[in-house]
Amino acid sequence: MLSIIRQEFTADATFGVMLLRNQIFCYTLELPWNENIPFHSSIPPGIYPIAKRDTWRASQKYGHTYQLTGVPGRTVIQLHPANYPHQLSGCIAEGETIEKMRGERAVKNSGNTFRALMKALSGVDETTIQIMEVRT
Repeated sequence: MLSIIRQEFTADATFGVMLLRNQIFCYTLELPWNENIPFHSSIPPGIYPIAKRDTWRASQKYGHTYQLTGVPGRTVIQLHPANYPHQLSGCIAEGETIEKMRGERAVKNSGNTFRALMKALSGVDETTIQIMEVRT
């Protein structure tokens, strides 16, 4: 149901687009590839199960999130709000646009984009996410 197509790879971050039901929904932000080291790397491309999670540190603010499972050597990979790479620990953030903010590449308006994604996934407890890369 969800797909991420990674399209921009920098020393600090990985950026892509998220598709929901085969339609572009938002932009994504992840850490750069760092050999799949937990909390320091984006995750390997692949298809992973995701499930709704109601208990996380910001659940009172956002209600719930989705957590990826089945990533070799990794746990607790979530979709959650973040604008800058330094706000991530191996998870995936969503935003309206990719632009330079405070001198670094980031996704803009992550909190509202995350809320819109949770609303769009309302009623979905489990699904899959496919992560792909386009390198030129």
